[in-house]
Amino acid sequence: MKQFFFFLFLAFSSTSIGQKVSIQFISTVDIDERIQLPKVAKDSIGVLKISQQLIDQYRENSYLTASIDSIIFRTKDNAIVFFYVGDQFNWSQLGKGNISDEALSKVNFRENIYFNRPFRGNETSLFLEGLLEYYENNGYPFAQVNLIVKEIEEEGLIADLNVMKGPEYKIDSIIINGDSKVGERYLYNYIGLKPGGLYNESLINDIGNRLDEIPFLSQTQPYEVQFFEDQSKVILYLKKKPASRFDGILGVLTNEETGKIDLTGNIELNLKNAIGKGEAFDLEWRKLIGETQNLKIHLNYPFLFNTPFGIDAGFELYKRDTLFLDVSFKLGLQYVFKGYDYLQVFLKNNSSRRLGSTSTSSTPILDLPPYADYQSVLYGIEYNKEKLNYRYNPQKGYQLNINTSTGKKNIQPIVSLQESNPAVYADIPLKSNLFQGKVEASYYIPIAKRSVIKLRNQMAFLYNEALFDNELFRIGGIKTIRGFDEESIFASSYIIGTLEYRFILDKNSSIYAFSDGGYYEKTNSTINDTPIGFGVGMNFQTGAGIFSINYAVGKQFDNPIDFRASKIHFGFVNFF
Repeated sequence: MKQFFFFLFLAFSSTSIGQKVSIQFISTVDIDERIQLPKVAKDSIGVLKISQQLIDQYRENSYLTASIDSIIFRTKDNAIVFFYVGDQFNWSQLGKGNISDEALSKVNFRENIYFNRPFRGNETSLFLEGLLEYYENNGYPFAQVNLIVKEIEEEGLIADLNVMKGPEYKIDSIIINGDSKVGERYLYNYIGLKPGGLYNESLINDIGNRLDEIPFLSQTQPYEVQFFEDQSKVILYLKKKPASRFDGILGVLTNEETGKIDLTGNIELNLKNAIGKGEAFDLEWRKLIGETQNLKIHLNYPFLFNTPFGIDAGFELYKRDTLFLDVSFKLGLQYVFKGYDYLQVFLKNNSSRRLGSTSTSSTPILDLPPYADYQSVLYGIEYNKEKLNYRYNPQKGYQLNINTSTGKKNIQPIVSLQESNPAVYADIPLKSNLFQGKVEASYYIPIAKRSVIKLRNQMAFLYNEALFDNELFRIGGIKTIRGFDEESIFASSYIIGTLEYRFILDKNSSIYAFSDGGYYEKTNSTINDTPIGFGVGMNFQTGAGIFSINYAVGKQFDNPIDFRASKIHFGFVNFF
């Protein structure tokens, strides 16, 4: 019968290719309603594929003996598929066999849940893959996991889990071929491999992606893994890549208030791996319109004394025109898990003073100004987690950063105001507690080969009994809500959502359309609003990094959308 079916199929396949064929399925039982299959095939080969899909679905639903009996072509465009369903099989017993208890706990295995439960092929395959992954990540790269069927009885299957572990391997060393200045110890900690540690398949498979994210080196060819008895060596082919840079931009703008010409500018200095320890030093100075200036300095030194601990320090000076001057210093101790995953504890000192007058000035001030002379000392903790397929132009994965701190704030009162109007500070605590928190999460969803949906949420809060404008968050611009001037919105709390469609052009380039929208409050002046911004943008690779440009239109309060007030935002990622 099988020989007849095969001959009959071949006879018709030579004449029916290119013609649509209607299919009729016939069995001793009705087709399961859960099984949805097309009733028309492109040709006779399509009939065979659809028939096999039918059997695969039955087997997935516990009918392990389901099979095709025969396929008969009445005409060139009509086929009858006779198939056998058989009995539905359940698990009668699935024993742990020789699998370790630790491995079973990692895949949440419990023997009792496999009693009188339908056998699911795909579910079982995923379960076995989870066990195999455990062994591959714990020193057994050549492990094999399978089922040993002991008995098939009327009540169901009786089987045991079985692993053939093979030899255990440990990491002997990382061998670097090429002229890169990076140290072995840095790579051990960054990749997550340790000399003498057990072989880990998932970390090994991730080496290529992780190396691509290091700005000061590149791979000349894929890495290799060599096995020697009970040891394995990872061989990397690396060359140094310029990552440090110095850039400067000078601009000329007309001040809308004074009508005078203002010079604006931006200077950036980025030093990466200058001493071969994976360290980074960044300096950025911005001169905006008017007298507004911003200076940022950041130092990150990872893996001190070959430990997971590192130093993260920052200094920022922000001068808001002729209104106030902010100075901030942060010192953090960072524990790096691997890659860009870390936990950090930090101390942050903020101070601000008003410009144009001092706390001892005799100039009469009748009302409490929106800016205060204050100092705060905060103690905080920060957690960062990234799981992306590629950090600089991701197509799938997520990012999460949580930052929270608390401390004390001291206000220096304005002497002249305090003398002329003592009651003005009656409801203002000069010493108080300060709480601050920030969360940022991004999620990338691939929807087609080069199409990605990016979802992002940013939220932050600042709590204190008496908040002034010069201690609030400053939002707006390329990093928060596009379509608004950089840091033009003062907020004591905010939540911002982003929906973005990206089309990937190449590894470091993409074009996208986006919408940013959110809600913010300014509690010290009872202001709240739901600003939105939307537009298009592009990331493209340059010799020094990834340059981005965004065109966006913003809407705030009850103002109509005005395309004449659109903004162009520029950004730069220097591969660190």
